[in-house]
Amino acid sequence: MTKVGNLEQDGKGVPRDHDSEWYCKYFSSYLKITRMVAWIKRFIYNCKKTNHVKLTGELTALEIHAAEKNLLKLVQRESFTSKEDKRLAALDVYEDEQGLLRLKTKIVFKRDTEDFRCPVILPSDHVAVKRLISGEHQSNCHAGTQMLLNLLREHYLILNARKAIRSVIAKCVICLRYKQANLDAPAAALPENRTKEASIFEIIGVDLTGPLYLKDDVKEIGTPDFDVVDNTRLNKRLKHRQKLIADLRARFRSEYLGLLIQRPQHKKWISQISIGDIVLIGCDNVKRMDWPLGRVIEIIPGKDNVNRLVRLQTASSQLLRPIQRIFPLEVSSSWCKSFVSDVSCAFKMPDNIPSPSSEVPDSVPYKTSRGRVIKVPQRLDL
Repeated sequence: MTKVGNLEQDGKGVPRDHDSEWYCKYFSSYLKITRMVAWIKRFIYNCKKTNHVKLTGELTALEIHAAEKNLLKLVQRESFTSKEDKRLAALDVYEDEQGLLRLKTKIVFKRDTEDFRCPVILPSDHVAVKRLISGEHQSNCHAGTQMLLNLLREHYLILNARKAIRSVIAKCVICLRYKQANLDAPAAALPENRTKEASIFEIIGVDLTGPLYLKDDVKEIGTPDFDVVDNTRLNKRLKHRQKLIADLRARFRSEYLGLLIQRPQHKKWISQISIGDIVLIGCDNVKRMDWPLGRVIEIIPGKDNVNRLVRLQTASSQLLRPIQRIFPLEVSSSWCKSFVSDVSCAFKMPDNIPSPSSEVPDSVPYKTSRGRVIKVPQRLDL
């Protein structure tokens, strides 16, 4: 930021006053900001017109429409130096009779509305424009990028509109509940029992196939005498089996275990999670809309010091879940506490409000809808 007199100039060469974007500090809704500007314009009109009838009652559609034009003019004045701005050099821009910068399109002679034929040019980095995109997104049932781009094109031409719309949709908490991806962690190294040289079923200890008994009609006569067994052939066979097992283990070690290299995985988004974050807890047998919310109270790393398990506090209990079952909402508990404290401070009730008991005396009789007085029954003091 560079100073130019009483103004400050940002990196794009646009002069900005210290009081710029003041109208965006009171409300987060574009419609409420427009109505606030309309009430200010009415107040100024009533202060100037002393000899005329003052405007009273609710705001009219003409007042809201005029206030929106003034709001767009303020946004353009704070974002663009003039119609010769370097960001507008490649566009055919002109200034209409109301002082708004509009774009000349190839459908100027089409029989349509002026906003569609010559839309109002708006920047993408202004706070009011982000409020506008967010309001259109919510009022149109959380529309997607392309649909929202078409709806905004009916009245405005936002520079880098697709990028701005994606950034606004990415911050929508309701859309995050449906579209947010789960966390992921890099693949861990194999345990020792998965790579050691052992016999079949030595580690797991469970033979899923079980022993196989076959019965045929061949009768067993008996075992031959051990004196008939050729020891030379038996020793050769034993040595052959031992060599075969050793060769298989050597090939398994060199051809398979040697290729198990830990490479970075690019298939999923890996993010850091911190204590106090509000997350969704994934459940396979429940719809995504009914997934419970939880707050991270503990992060448990694995043997490689990578976060792989978290302890969550839900509305009723505590749960242990792997990090792959966690869907972050980009909301932390510290933000919730600060938001609640700000709301409580903003809407603090005055101390001089009388209690309900002081307003309504005890001697007021109870009456029915017809006006008949109801006699309160006296309960026995048992």
